[in-house]
Amino acid sequence: METISVTKSRFKHSGLYNLSSYYNVLYDTLRVLGYDVEEVKYRNKIGPDGQTVEIELFWDAKRKIDDYSKMFIYAKTLIVGMSKQQTQIDGKPVTKDKGIAELELKARVEVDYQNKWEANPIMQQLRWWFEKYFYHDKLNFIQSKVAADMNKLENEIKAFFNMQTFL
Repeated sequence: METISVTKSRFKHSGLYNLSSYYNVLYDTLRVLGYDVEEVKYRNKIGPDGQTVEIELFWDAKRKIDDYSKMFIYAKTLIVGMSKQQTQIDGKPVTKDKGIAELELKARVEVDYQNKWEANPIMQQLRWWFEKYFYHDKLNFIQSKVAADMNKLENEIKAFFNMQTFL
């Protein structure tokens, strides 16, 4: 199995937002793009008053392309300085989350993820030819596709946080 890093980005927002809506936007966008989402790690830190003050969330989203390659988007969310804040929307009191939310995204492609080519010495030699002459264009397309998907995800999250500033 070989992992090819494609691109990465980082986004930070400080202010008011709705945490459960953030989770939904992140999850739903990945599902709409065709990825299976797995929560790899969830950690929350509780403050002295019993309220959550920090959250760390790791997601691995994967999408199978064929029997040879898969696309992955790794999403790490870190929220620090969390607190609940009362605000008014259309004259009605609403409780919002406040803090600094940081999203780190990494896109990668895994080829020969089943280790069919690596397990056999003859197939190892053929793999180079296969990738160079037969799979090269498709691999370039897959890399551009996962980069575009990550860009769409990042834009959805930015739009979500931008909308939260107007609510």
